[in-house]
Amino acid sequence: MVTPEAIQNPFYWLAPRPFLYPLIAIATLAAIVASQALISGAFSLAHQTIQLGFGPRLTVIHTSRSELGQVYIPEVNVALMVGCLVLVLGFRSSSALAAAYGIAVTGTMAITTVLFYAIARRRWRWSAVRAGFVAGAFLLIEGGFLIANALKVMRGGWVPIVIASGIFLLMTTWWRGTRLLARAAAGRSVPLERFFAEVDHEQPARVKGTAVFLTAHTEGTPEVLLHHLRRNKALHENVIFLSLVADEVPEVPEPERLTVEPLGRGCFRVIARYGFVEMPNVEQLIERCCREAFGGTREDVTYYLGRPQLLPTRAAGMAAWRKRLFVFMARNARSATQFFHIPREQVVELGMQVEI
Repeated sequence: MVTPEAIQNPFYWLAPRPFLYPLIAIATLAAIVASQALISGAFSLAHQTIQLGFGPRLTVIHTSRSELGQVYIPEVNVALMVGCLVLVLGFRSSSALAAAYGIAVTGTMAITTVLFYAIARRRWRWSAVRAGFVAGAFLLIEGGFLIANALKVMRGGWVPIVIASGIFLLMTTWWRGTRLLARAAAGRSVPLERFFAEVDHEQPARVKGTAVFLTAHTEGTPEVLLHHLRRNKALHENVIFLSLVADEVPEVPEPERLTVEPLGRGCFRVIARYGFVEMPNVEQLIERCCREAFGGTREDVTYYLGRPQLLPTRAAGMAAWRKRLFVFMARNARSATQFFHIPREQVVELGMQVEI
């Protein structure tokens, strides 16, 4: 029997009328499963974005003691809620949302294929012909879908494009801003030889305990340490330069996690490597160092962190408005104390002004 109204809802008209409500129940359950997968994926991607240096620190809560990838990020959860409410109020019906959905899905498929080509060339060392043949075969199909959906851009398809462009802007702004900040810190850094010469000349008082200075660099002297020494004229018996390095791998093998290099005069350089699905725990790292390298207990440790006040300038490197955006993101980022699991009662923060 021909039913012209089936054109409006072909999926539900595929089933006989007595099975309509069971089909609706199955479709609802499938939507719930898909939404949970999307939410979990958003948490995981946000976590990896932070670890790879493309986003500010957020609150990351691990929901499993055995699975590293099981995380919950409240800020992302709130953003998803607000986004869903805005979409529902803006489009008002699922049929009106179809154009935006089509652009999002086909665009994701095409981008995934392009990324596959990059991975095949750089990681798997495929030849350009082999990688291009496989990726081109998929793009030939996906490109047809994407072009067909491109006709719906003005009917709501622009929404995922705007959202994706905004997220891309935030990620690239943070990535470039952190490199400008690192460049500014490197310009003020002092070579170890010069630092030790200053220590030998000044002969600062050495107090009991261990001082940990977090630094983004694996060479030179931490800027916070210089600030502390020149203002307080004292050093601890053990001084640790701690660098947390995020490798572009999911997990770092435990034997390769920690590198301890004695520098002399009670100073040690500690480099801890983590994969992008792992979460650094500074307290556990230092406890391990105390146990294996130079003795002491974690109660004797004081953590020195820098709290820079960022001052955007007109210097080259990034547009002024993007520098202001970076400063806003940095001010609202999660504190290093909370993010790296550092005991609050053992933290000393030193403020300084930094021009970028």
